[in-house]
Amino acid sequence: WVDHIHVAVGIHPKIAVSEWVKKVKGASSHTVNESFPSFPERFSWQEGYGALTFGAKQLTWVTGYIARQKEHHQNNALE
Repeated sequence: WVDHIHVAVGIHPKIAVSEWVKKVKGASSHTVNESFPSFPERFSWQEGYGALTFGAKQLTWVTGYIARQKEHHQNNALE
């Protein structure tokens, strides 16, 4: 939770997950670096990412997990 993020998104099936991640990482890195030019190091994402799929029925559980990710990671829990 201190060195990564979890997000729940819906993307059109014609958009590859890898392309979506590439664009989000690129745009966010650019925005952070332009917004905070006095930071001692430029912000950049690590290489790679993890992706899981879920259905509409699991959305409430997933968003709850994301909201409590600090708690989950402190306990090394995946549920």
